[in-house]
Amino acid sequence: MQILGIDLGTTGTKAVLYDINGKIVSESYTEYSVSTPQSGWVELDPLLIWDALKDNISKNVNYSKEKNFAMSFSVLGDAVIPIGKDNAILYPAMLSADIRSSKYVKQVEERFGDKYIFEYSGRWAHTMCPLTKILWIRDNMPDIYKNAAKFLDVLSWINLKLGFSAIMDGSSASATLYYDINNKKINDEVLEWAKIDKKKLPLVGASGEHLGTLSSEIATELGFKPGSRIDVSLGAMDQLCNALGTGTVEPGDSSCSTGTVECSTIILPKTISDDELFNHHFIKVPTAIKDQFANMTVLWTGGGSLKWFRNNFCQEEIKEARERGINVYDLIEQGERPISDVFFLPHLAGSGTPWWDSLSKGAFIGLSLASNKKQMIDAVMEGVTFSLDISMKALEKLGLEKKRFAVIGGGSKSEKWNQLKADILNRKVISMIYKEGGALGASILAGYGISLFKSMESKSKELAKVEKDYLPNKNKVSLYNQKFDIFKEIYPALKDINHKISELDYSSSV
Repeated sequence: MQILGIDLGTTGTKAVLYDINGKIVSESYTEYSVSTPQSGWVELDPLLIWDALKDNISKNVNYSKEKNFAMSFSVLGDAVIPIGKDNAILYPAMLSADIRSSKYVKQVEERFGDKYIFEYSGRWAHTMCPLTKILWIRDNMPDIYKNAAKFLDVLSWINLKLGFSAIMDGSSASATLYYDINNKKINDEVLEWAKIDKKKLPLVGASGEHLGTLSSEIATELGFKPGSRIDVSLGAMDQLCNALGTGTVEPGDSSCSTGTVECSTIILPKTISDDELFNHHFIKVPTAIKDQFANMTVLWTGGGSLKWFRNNFCQEEIKEARERGINVYDLIEQGERPISDVFFLPHLAGSGTPWWDSLSKGAFIGLSLASNKKQMIDAVMEGVTFSLDISMKALEKLGLEKKRFAVIGGGSKSEKWNQLKADILNRKVISMIYKEGGALGASILAGYGISLFKSMESKSKELAKVEKDYLPNKNKVSLYNQKFDIFKEIYPALKDINHKISELDYSSSV
């Protein structure tokens, strides 16, 4: 028996083949691109995911002597894919970053109010939420809406492609705005107002639920050898799989994934009430573990902020790194540098947590003739981490204990950034041996679904291997506290100005 943990991401799919003890047998990755046909539109052809899935499974199982496999998925959340009666794709997946449905966010807010929306969904209305996207399709693409038999997310679509029901898990359903996370059912009042037939939506099941075995035809199409048995279990949203893959399973534990987006999943204790979460504008999400909830902090351009700075202002470093055959980030970040008075507000694609302000803009603050590129690079990494610290400090005031804090994703390969997190958050930070927690988390769901693993929690703790501890530098902690006190005033001070900037339209100036 071997286990396939598959991470279906926004820009690529990764498949990792594990043995039953969590050791990696093989792994592969296939990249693809999103499209932006208009400003604010972000789309992905689901067939790119399917082709990448086939490519990666074939690469991993081609040389395996095993014929029995368990498989599950870590999946990007919040997409909408209109599917016809013959299961044909009627329109590309509208992704979470797609903001064309802003008009419908206001309609949902006006009809139900923020408080009620939070009571059943654990969040606020936002363009990322599938309900708003379905409403946009209804009014702007009536033919597609009329011909759509289903509006699926990526997880329910992939399960349909595999020959099962179109089913998603609770973590994936939580952002839809039509799912009641506390009572684990569709909110009929919302659907009645939206005039959406429940039959057009995915079923909702439990993460790790066994869905069945692949047919021989589909198994062959995916690259498995004839005679193989492949058991498939219901996956979960990527960040909740990241939590499983990093041992983030107890109240107070956190996993921080720094990629283009930085997202931290923080397991909530039952002592923090829904009212307290609402009053601080936090969200509440079901985890893959039964009856457990987490808060997720989101910054749309976490690692993306550093990549933006690299691409636009570090051409010399890019050239030097290429000539020397080294990672350009190692060159950009290298060396100990004094903490500077330069600040960066990392809102290059809106604010994310806790303000959810899609009109906010990025900004460098505190520049002078003495400022330099290295200080600006440090300010970018600091600004991303300060943004996380705003949420962490507020949760700690509500009673969250400082427990395990694991870092994964591309950003966790940076020792400088890991140490920066330890200094700013004033807590031990651990980097993981397996940088991509999603695939490992998916493998735990796969094993749990066939009763190979009896407990998600215990298996998560067993398989999540620590690479290195980063302890806070006491001297820097006090200095960063001073800088944080200023940073947290920047967004409120610039909010109105940035909103005015967002209203500018110079499209006809050329």
